[in-house]
Amino acid sequence: TAAFPAGNSWHDVRLDNQQHIDKALPGRIERRCRDVMRIMLPLVKELAKAS
Repeated sequence: TAAFPAGNSWHDVRLDNQQHIDKALPGRIERRCRDVMRIMLPLVKELAKAS
């Protein structure tokens, strides 16, 4: 996209920041955070039982 001319933003301070990502991809960071917690929380709980 025009927001990410090289196809990525990794290590480019103009693009690899929360403000730019939120503007270019609204809601993406929030959704990814929810996805991570939805997957990781049950996993951590299950692993805690195994100890």
